[in-house]
Parts: sequence; structure tokens; C-alpha cells
Amino acid sequence: MVLFGGWDATGPRNDTWELTVTNGPQVTEAPQDQTVLYRHPVAFSVSATSAAVLTYQWKKNGNAIPLGTGPAHTIDSVSPTDSGIYSVEI
Repeated sequence: MVLFGGWDATGPRNDTWELTVTNGPQVTEAPQDQTVLYRHPVAFSVSATSAAVLTYQWKKNGNAIPLGTGPAHTIDSVSPTDSGIYSVEI
């Protein structure tokens, strides 16, 4: 429990809030580097656990990938423009 004290126009006040602290997500299986042939599929995946609901955002070269919001990201047919550094934010 967190106790906040201070003063307002009516005098001293004490407000209380309950604060719950949880551990962040724990990655249990990280994505792996991959080399793929032109026009072949590739899939990246991550496994994580948490007491909270997990959300995902896949990124390419630090930029969010539209619709890349699940525990896996797939490219059906890779091309040279797909080369880059992929990461996932959980």
C-alpha cells in the first residue's frame, strides 16, 4: 500500500492507493537468426510468460511492422527488401 500525504485547502490529507508490482514478461524462447533463400517463407517466433496479458510488436530495423502484433511473424516469400534486423517488443 502507498500512503500519500499532503495539504489542500481544508488542511492535511492522506490518500491511499494500492500498488501491485509484478515482474515483466519472461522470454522462454527467443527468436533465432535465419538465412532464407529468395522467394522462400520465413517465420520468427517468441515464447514468453507473464502474470499480465502479453502484447507483441514486431519490428524491422527498429520500425514497427504493421499487423506484426502476435507471438510470431511470417514472411511468405522473402525478397532482398526483407533483409534487416528483426526484433520483437513484448
